[in-house]
Amino acid sequence: MLKRLGLVMLSFFVISLAGCAKPTITPSVDVQTNQQVGHMRELAVRVVDNANLSPQIQQALQGIDLVQTYEPQLESAMKQYGFVPVPYDATLNRKLTVQIVDLTYNTSNSGLFSGATISGVVETDAINGMVTFSRQYSGYVTTGLIGGNNKTTLAIQRLMNELFSKALSDQQLVQFLSK
Repeated sequence: MLKRLGLVMLSFFVISLAGCAKPTITPSVDVQTNQQVGHMRELAVRVVDNANLSPQIQQALQGIDLVQTYEPQLESAMKQYGFVPVPYDATLNRKLTVQIVDLTYNTSNSGLFSGATISGVVETDAINGMVTFSRQYSGYVTTGLIGGNNKTTLAIQRLMNELFSKALSDQQLVQFLSK
């Protein structure tokens, strides 16, 4: 009996620790290209986070800096296209800014589905010489309400990976920067 009680107590302790784990995001920006259109040209790349975050998103991202998380991934993706990423400098001719414009959390209790929808928008602003090319990319993911912050963080990760991949796979954007 004491052995069983000990196992039950240990199970509750492990479950409570799992809820306290610090959330993390594993960035994955996938561009799948064999085009070396950058021709080793310098390209300043930066990520800017200007999104107004809901309390649920803020709580899920506690301690996570999306800029620091995704900027190295964007630089790596642009290397795949043949560009040479350099520190951002306003005087450079070729620049790419990817801005997180919106990240929203909404709950839904309709019929068979009770869950949350996380939607987001990123905007690219590319400058090549004196010409600017801008475009927005949006998407959403759905997730259940059970699972707390960890489930929300994983849904945010899935959405951000999708949005950044979509933006950097835009062939018009890449061709604009390569001219």
